[in-house]
Amino acid sequence: MCDLHPFLDDNPRLVRLLKEVALGHGLHKPTLVLVSHACKLPPEVQRHAARFSLALPSEDELLGIVREEAARWSEQNRNARVRTDNRTLQQVVKNLRGLSHGEARSLARNLICDDGAITQEDLPELNKAKFQLLDLEGAELRVRHRAFRRSRRAGESQALAGRTPGRVYPRQG
Repeated sequence: MCDLHPFLDDNPRLVRLLKEVALGHGLHKPTLVLVSHACKLPPEVQRHAARFSLALPSEDELLGIVREEAARWSEQNRNARVRTDNRTLQQVVKNLRGLSHGEARSLARNLICDDGAITQEDLPELNKAKFQLLDLEGAELRVRHRAFRRSRRAGESQALAGRTPGRVYPRQG
């Protein structure tokens, strides 16, 4: 659930519902993930929660990712150089902020692969691709066991490994 924090203050019904989810009984014990820049949980829910932060790449790391992808493209294309300029490169790095390492790498590779260049004309497509990746309308609440199976198959981050069923896991702010 995204940005639930403003509704947690003075809302005993919501707090009770969160606690019921955290204490879920039965065959499917859900895991609820709260995503927020600032999430202070009420004490009755806090004891059923664990906090974790997802580390996103810094601008220096993003620049390194773009340069690695440029070097990879160069190796695969008879050491041809990727064409760009510093201004465009810095705009690309800024546009990649907020993405994971893997997402940034994928978008950087896509910028370069078709013509061996990173140009101003690539920026609108980069932004479109980024917004598609960040689309939260496609997010779904999954039962714990399904999410774990999918994450293992897809080789995703192990950030959820070892989580206890029926606990609320908010993002650290």
